[in-house]
Amino acid sequence: MNRPLVAILALSFVLSVGSLSNAFAKPLPDGARGKGILRLQGGTLFRDRGYTDGAGWLAGGSLGVGVARDVIVLASIEHIGVRRFQPNSESFQPVTLQIEMGAPFQHRITPRVDVGAGAYLRTRNGPSYVNIHGLPTNSAPFGMNFGGGLSFLVTRTFTLDVSVRRHESFNSHEDFGMTSAGAGLTFALSRDEPATWAGTDPSALASR
Repeated sequence: MNRPLVAILALSFVLSVGSLSNAFAKPLPDGARGKGILRLQGGTLFRDRGYTDGAGWLAGGSLGVGVARDVIVLASIEHIGVRRFQPNSESFQPVTLQIEMGAPFQHRITPRVDVGAGAYLRTRNGPSYVNIHGLPTNSAPFGMNFGGGLSFLVTRTFTLDVSVRRHESFNSHEDFGMTSAGAGLTFALSRDEPATWAGTDPSALASR
């Protein structure tokens, strides 16, 4: 049994039930527009193409900005650890630019889709890579990812997220294919305007 995946599915169920009755989760009328975004995430990995097959894990974070009400652009860095038999080890550090589309901070439960691309910094160690396959220890192939998920609004500027993403390389010498399932936290860093959260009359503010 894949325990990380079971935990992620259980968390998504709890969040979907809890968000329906969360009185504090009042949406932001402007969504993500103009807001700084911080995201922390982690999860489990299923690798099905490459020089090795097997499961793994990932963790990372992103910083970005809402360029429109429903669009977020993020600079992301993650660490992907691939489970290998000793003494071999392998890992990836994707450094990517992500574009996410949905309705962030506007609904209690929000579906979203995202796509990203960048360098997948790859590190290999162990005799299987060097002696058998003749592979370099370090490389930086170009890769892309795409996927989607759900965001559960907890407070006006904080969501809990679940997602699934597919990672692909289009370099014939650095072939890999991975699917990740994860959970994370997203924060809108910009402070709400007083008229939004304090009930202040906007016309009164404009006259000051």
